[in-house]
Amino acid sequence: MIIKTFGSQIHAALCLLLLSLLVTTAHAYDMVFPQGLTLQQGFANVRDFGAKGDGQTDDTQAFNDAMQAFDTTGYRMVYVPQGTYLISNTIYGKIKGGTWMSRVHLVGQNRDKTIIKLKDNAAGFGDANSPQPMYMTGSHHVKDKHGAGNTAFRNSVINLTLDLGAGNPGAVGVDYLVSNTGSIRDVTIRAPEGSGYCAIQMERNWPGPGLIKNVTLVGSDYGIRIASHQYSITVDNVTFHRQRVAGVHNTDNQIYMRRIRSENTVPFYVAQSQRSGLLLMDSELRGGNAAHDAIVLQNKGNIYLRNVTSDGYHAVVAGQGGRISEWFTGQPTHVFDSPKASLGLPVKEIPEAIFPTDASQWANVQDYGATSSPPASSDDTEALQKAFDSGKSFILIPRGKYQVNQQLVVRGNVQMIYAIGGASINMTGDNVNTPPLRIDDVEGDIIHIFNLYGSSGQWGEPWVVGNTRKTLVFRHGQPQYTNTSRATGEVFFEDVGGMLRMQHPQSVWAVQYNPEFSRPLVAMERGGSIWIFGMKIEMGVGRNANANVGHRNVINNRGGALEILGMYMMFLSENIPATWTDIGPFATNEDGQLSIALLRSFGAEYPVTVKERRGGDWRDAKFGTTSLYTGFTK
Repeated sequence: MIIKTFGSQIHAALCLLLLSLLVTTAHAYDMVFPQGLTLQQGFANVRDFGAKGDGQTDDTQAFNDAMQAFDTTGYRMVYVPQGTYLISNTIYGKIKGGTWMSRVHLVGQNRDKTIIKLKDNAAGFGDANSPQPMYMTGSHHVKDKHGAGNTAFRNSVINLTLDLGAGNPGAVGVDYLVSNTGSIRDVTIRAPEGSGYCAIQMERNWPGPGLIKNVTLVGSDYGIRIASHQYSITVDNVTFHRQRVAGVHNTDNQIYMRRIRSENTVPFYVAQSQRSGLLLMDSELRGGNAAHDAIVLQNKGNIYLRNVTSDGYHAVVAGQGGRISEWFTGQPTHVFDSPKASLGLPVKEIPEAIFPTDASQWANVQDYGATSSPPASSDDTEALQKAFDSGKSFILIPRGKYQVNQQLVVRGNVQMIYAIGGASINMTGDNVNTPPLRIDDVEGDIIHIFNLYGSSGQWGEPWVVGNTRKTLVFRHGQPQYTNTSRATGEVFFEDVGGMLRMQHPQSVWAVQYNPEFSRPLVAMERGGSIWIFGMKIEMGVGRNANANVGHRNVINNRGGALEILGMYMMFLSENIPATWTDIGPFATNEDGQLSIALLRSFGAEYPVTVKERRGGDWRDAKFGTTSLYTGFTK
């Protein structure tokens, strides 16, 4: 059965008028870093490996040499200064010895001025039936020669342009494998007429979760191809233009899309399998051919649409016309009587960061005496705090593990903390179980934190405390966040893992959130508001599931408002052990507001999916995949 409804908090006409404003063009910005950063600090500049960037020299070997200069499993950045870099073969995300390795960030200085261009008529790129990528990421320590696997953690492509060159009909921009977190962000991938098979290909096992954001895809047969039933991908603020077969082709996977602008005569989206899932919202699909629909479901599949318009096509999707306020397959799921529409919480866009314009603006924590392992310092507290209190606004943390014995405080002039590839701050000594990082008020309005991880010394507990009235933005890390009563500022997550445990009411917006299996993953103890676009969790998998899961529920909503748009919920891969007598429900909703759109479950299920209270009445419900769950009153 098909349901067509109107969101209780969505003014449909106004939303449709504003659609053209929702898809924004990302501004070009420079990312510059201090001279002298080393491989040990997680940094490789392709120029140091012979790349010329003159548009004439073949720089393929220089890129692969920079990639394979690293001999560690740790996080690493391959940095590309502005220029046009000609390549004739694939760049591989491998380390020394040709071993596939995850956690690589390919980062350009400037999206518009850092261009990696495939040579015209390049050998090996001429057959669309045997596509070949310009850049290929892989999974951690896999034996598969193609790098497939589910440990492709943190692989990212940031702030550059890929040009597929002329006469290369089999060329792929990025053959992208990513796991849990990682992103293609602030990127243009373009192909001349008749060239290019696919801009972003994700058809090896197993892509996602990951984020594609602020991306422009021009030309090629396909903009995005994705396959495999695990683990979902989130797409935000992406433009599709001049694809020749389809904007997106999906076999089996779940894809959550928002702020999409498509200018194409071919279908925007084609779902090949009934296991395919699409959530699409706040989007315009233009330029279509009236002979077909913008969204083509070849074998049914799950779908949720909200605030989508089409122009030129026969319809957005078969039988639904050219404008959709809210539409989904199947019946909505609920415990108590609830609206047949999503919660429709107000959405705020994640603030963009302003990077230093000069390398001297960075305060490198290692210049203040901090040391990462190996070798490890017994206590980096003083050195890290000196860097935070240096008066500089931009704090640079080379990769590695930093140990502290006292809680660090972010204050003063700090505007950004940026870890190269990734770094962690870990509490040791007498203060184990104390979060190692607290964020107080600063001089500016926003604190941006990139690629940062940490530990309080106890698994699954918060390591960063919000204690500020200012706005916090976490990107590409694992914040494990909690707050104090002083934390009244807005909080934004983008492409992060870790828990979100709000002891006090606060407003949170998250895009591509993968908290994995710490418990509880999302908790609102005294109300507040959380909006999540694209989420994946695990109940624990494999032989050690008991140790990883614990017996507590995943979501606690006590009097708050929680909306999740697109969720992949991976339950236990094996049956629940008989000894788990206190396992509890997946989610509790105590006199709160809760809605989940396009929920896909995989594996054995918990005994109770949602336990909900209204007043003094408690009710339980068990369900798996659903296009919409609602648990709130009008």
